[in-house]
Amino acid sequence: MKVKLVVEDEGRVAEWEIGHSLVAGLIGYDFPLPPPDHPLVDLLSRHPSSAVRKQVAESFELPEDVLKRLEADPIISVREGLVSGHSTTKERLSHAFLTRIIQESIEAADRVIFDLSEFGEADMAEITKALISHSDPAVRKRAAENDVGSKAGKKKLKADDDVEVRKAAKDR
Repeated sequence: MKVKLVVEDEGRVAEWEIGHSLVAGLIGYDFPLPPPDHPLVDLLSRHPSSAVRKQVAESFELPEDVLKRLEADPIISVREGLVSGHSTTKERLSHAFLTRIIQESIEAADRVIFDLSEFGEADMAEITKALISHSDPAVRKRAAENDVGSKAGKKKLKADDDVEVRKAAKDR
C-alpha cells in the first residue's frame, strides 16, 4: 500500500509518497478526523503497518465492520489501541473482546479500569469479574484501588492471596 501526500494549488499538483511511520505520526496528532464512513478510515485500518492500524484504532470513530476487524487484528498493540481510543468506539466494544484483551494485556486492563464507565455496551459484571480475578496481582490491586466490582467482588479482593491486593482492597 502506498500513501501519498497531495497538495493542490491553482491547478498545480504536487504528490509525495510518504512512509508508514509518517502516516502513523500524522494520524496521532492534528490529523483532521474523517467521518466513520469515509473510505480513508477503511483503507488505513487495512494498512500493512501495525503502527498505522493502531493509530486508526486510537484516533478514529470506527464503523462497525472496521471495529470488528480491528478487534480481531493479530497484533496486540492494535487491539490495545481500541481500548484507549475514541470514546464512541470504546462504548461499542464487545464484552467478549474486552474480556479477552484484559487477559492478554495488562496495559489494556489498566485502561479499562480507569475508563470503566466508557465501555457502555459491554457486560460490566463479566468485565469486572475478569479484572478482579486477573492472573496478575498488579491488575487486581489496581481494580481494588479503583473500587471496581460488586460487594462480592470487593470481598474477594479483600481475601486475595496477594498482600498488596488485600491492603488496597481494605483501604477502600
